[in-house]
Amino acid sequence: MSEWIEAVEMFKSERWNIFLQCIGAGLHLELMIVSENDTLLTKRPESCSICHQTYEAFSWQIVRWPLNDGFFLDAVECSSCRQEKSNFSVTDRARLAADMLSSFQNALAGFSGEMRTVELSALRKLNHTVISLCHGEESVQDQLLELILNALIILLDAEGSWLEYTDAGFSALMIKGDEHAVEAARLNRYSFETMVFEIKQGNLHGELGVLQPRDFSRAEFLLPLMAEECIIAFDGVCLCRLLKKQLDVLLGAVGSAVVMIDRHYRIIYANRQAEQLMNGANVDLLGSPIADWPGPWLGYIRSNTIIPVGGQMDSFPTKYSDSDICRVDWQVSPLLEETTVRGWLLLLEDRTDYYRWQESARQAERFEATAKMVGVLAHELRNPISAASGLLQLMGRKKDPELTRNYKDLVLRELDRVTRLLNEFLLLGKPSNIEAEPIDPVAFLQELMPLFQGEAMGTKSDIILETRKVSPVAADPGQLTQVMLNLVRNAVQAADAGGRVIIWLEERGNQVCIDVMDNGPGLTPEAIKNLFRPFFTTKERGTGLGLPIVRAIVHNHGGEITAFNREDGGAVFSMSFPPAANQKNSETDVLIALEDNLFNYPLEQALLSTGVKVITISGLKRALQGSDEMGSFEIYPKVVIAESPDGEGGPKTSALIAECRKQWPDSRILLLVTSMQPSLMVKETDETIQYRGNQQVSYLQYSVDLTELISTVQRLLEY
Repeated sequence: MSEWIEAVEMFKSERWNIFLQCIGAGLHLELMIVSENDTLLTKRPESCSICHQTYEAFSWQIVRWPLNDGFFLDAVECSSCRQEKSNFSVTDRARLAADMLSSFQNALAGFSGEMRTVELSALRKLNHTVISLCHGEESVQDQLLELILNALIILLDAEGSWLEYTDAGFSALMIKGDEHAVEAARLNRYSFETMVFEIKQGNLHGELGVLQPRDFSRAEFLLPLMAEECIIAFDGVCLCRLLKKQLDVLLGAVGSAVVMIDRHYRIIYANRQAEQLMNGANVDLLGSPIADWPGPWLGYIRSNTIIPVGGQMDSFPTKYSDSDICRVDWQVSPLLEETTVRGWLLLLEDRTDYYRWQESARQAERFEATAKMVGVLAHELRNPISAASGLLQLMGRKKDPELTRNYKDLVLRELDRVTRLLNEFLLLGKPSNIEAEPIDPVAFLQELMPLFQGEAMGTKSDIILETRKVSPVAADPGQLTQVMLNLVRNAVQAADAGGRVIIWLEERGNQVCIDVMDNGPGLTPEAIKNLFRPFFTTKERGTGLGLPIVRAIVHNHGGEITAFNREDGGAVFSMSFPPAANQKNSETDVLIALEDNLFNYPLEQALLSTGVKVITISGLKRALQGSDEMGSFEIYPKVVIAESPDGEGGPKTSALIAECRKQWPDSRILLLVTSMQPSLMVKETDETIQYRGNQQVSYLQYSVDLTELISTVQRLLEY
């Protein structure tokens, strides 16, 4: 109990309060020590040590971290001067402070030996964190040195400490503790109990001293280590300052083009690589609008993006002639001051040579594949053409018509085979135009049953259809019929006489699946590997193009097809298709229907990053009339974003609202206008959402910050 009371008195002491404030200032936190019954043992901060703004009662968000012996460290960050510290959250910084305080507690409780290493390693980690947080600011060096001097007083139970140094011609003296006593001790050291350690490192010269330590042997051990911490602090701060001064040299040394854009969208910095990529002298680039150098990044910058974005192998038509383009990997990163965007850093890497190499490799692969396919086709065509040619020659030699009567049918059969090969080859090679429509798979397969049974006629095979209730799919009925007939025909041939073919329909996960199964001998490993390769066949007179065509059609519908053997015998061809998004519930949260594609894409990506389901169509007229992006289905967005042609109350805008109400009666419309009265601006209040009948209509400045636009959309989605 007496040890706990001593700890309470220690925390309440002035030196511990000063030490705690010093740690907090370095970590940009306000720190307090409390007991397990929430009794405050140190001073409660009345204002922020950074911005000096007064704290309001009960407005803090406190992070609590345990110390030794039932004590706790409370940490709070001022909301007014909070900065983005992606690698150091409040919890991370509070933990660092708690680790150091706990190690100091252990040291003062009598631990020795290896505990000395622990207490100083915690101090060093905290010092490095402070340097990272402050990025070489002028005040950080003094903060670090004050922290070390206060730590000396705490660990040695000393009356004071000092550091006197000269660094590159600059001299300074720092004193902590009893300043008058320290000054007197420095002038007359023989009259006071002091211990001093000399510091010498490059241009740095000085001494670190302590006044009246309780334990001189401990002071003799700690002073050299603390002097080393001082040297590390000097080096770390110096490195950060050099980084700032030599930033231009560092950016010029990197292999990527580096461009800095201010908030007025003008280039204020470009390194040598940027000059080469943009084909312009630095003097011409500086001050020029970033719009003069168009690329996929332009829309993000114009929309004031606050999140890093990038792309790969995008075109940038400024380095080479008009007949060629440059391919770049790029990244735009916002330069934030607290939460305000001050500009953007654009990094570009020229990937044109790599892109050309890839294109050449792909072209060579296409040539090789084409040559191989043409060779196989020529081989397949040679057989029926040779057979037909031989029959025609025999017909010419034989004079008796009775002897050549059957030759005509044989020639026609071989020519039909040539025609079928060419037609299937062309079908495999050309892109298929899908005329998609919503299909109920159950009804569709039931309608095809007579055709399936026709395929089995004469074989005594049974065709069995097993269906479950599934979602509609978007499909071309003619092409899907071709797929099913091909698979069922193959299954019937594999099952042979008296066999059984099962067509199984069900929904697995978020896919509509159709399985065609037979009870035949199954597929060989070689067949499974090559089934979908053109001209591979296991049939005596097969073309080897049926299954590749099936796969091409399935893929064109956004589906997949696989083949495997059943455990109880037979083969399975399994297809999966995505369900059609034609339900009226919230399949689509937001429809972006703006004419400006440079604005559409970053807005779409920003909304998608928040988990919102988005469809983007270039222009509201296309959205109202239907477009390729919508397929053949209606969409029912919760929010529609479009341009206002002539502002609120204008005849064109009124007509647009009427069309939207007719098409989407339950949707909310957000209209962007190029100029508007302040009274029309969407505020951060619910009252500004204006109703037109049962249609919610709101207005927002077109040039508004992307963040405000997204927050407005999210607010509309909540109603």
